[in-house]
Amino acid sequence: MNFLQHFLVEGLGTMILIVLGNGVVGNVVLKKNKGYEGGWLLITVGWGLAVTMAALICIALKSDAVASFNPALTVALCIDGLLKVNLLAIYLGAELIGAFIGQIIVDLLYVNHIKVHLTSAQGEEEKKAAQAAVLGLHSTGPAIRSYFSNFLCEFVATSALILGIVALALAKTFAIAPFVNPFFAGALVSAIGICLGGLTGFAINPARDLMPRIVHTIFYRKEGGSDWKYAWVPVMGPMAAGVVIGCLMLI
Repeated sequence: MNFLQHFLVEGLGTMILIVLGNGVVGNVVLKKNKGYEGGWLLITVGWGLAVTMAALICIALKSDAVASFNPALTVALCIDGLLKVNLLAIYLGAELIGAFIGQIIVDLLYVNHIKVHLTSAQGEEEKKAAQAAVLGLHSTGPAIRSYFSNFLCEFVATSALILGIVALALAKTFAIAPFVNPFFAGALVSAIGICLGGLTGFAINPARDLMPRIVHTIFYRKEGGSDWKYAWVPVMGPMAAGVVIGCLMLI
């Protein structure tokens, strides 16, 4: 595959990841959805299935290349030699652009529900809760704000993700049926969300949090702000994990 093909397929996979992943968040947190108040389990399972679907599509389109959709994982794979260094910028660019486009699609799909959710809120507390729900459709946030603890949680959760994905990539057992791996990857993401996600919303992916937050700033910055004071945590925590785990895998 040439550089353009790598870029297009990696960007497509990331876009699908965001559309389905943040789509299930909107289904749960916004009023007038059939899944409204469906709970944390629905979100974590939905995100796991989003990873599975994106990976399956990419395997079908580029069986000879790596499907990452995550800058932290991409850096780790590059350090470890599982991804060629000359593809690093291609993958990172595709992931960021794909995440941005994916969130635009989510906002278009949920625009009426966002409007209803915001306009139906009565009183200051309800308005703040509604604004928080709309921000939650775009990006993650901590249950208890403690930057060190939040950073550590994202670091540990992303480390678990990277180790699990690398284990799948190296497992010879699945060489005959590569389409099996996406289901294990999706289960891994759901497991991380169920076990650790309640602390920070488990970004475990800088592109997944950063680019949708930018979309929120563009369209909804007047609705309570985009919480840029916290935004470095879901970016730097996963990226630090990518670098550290990538280096440890070289030992």
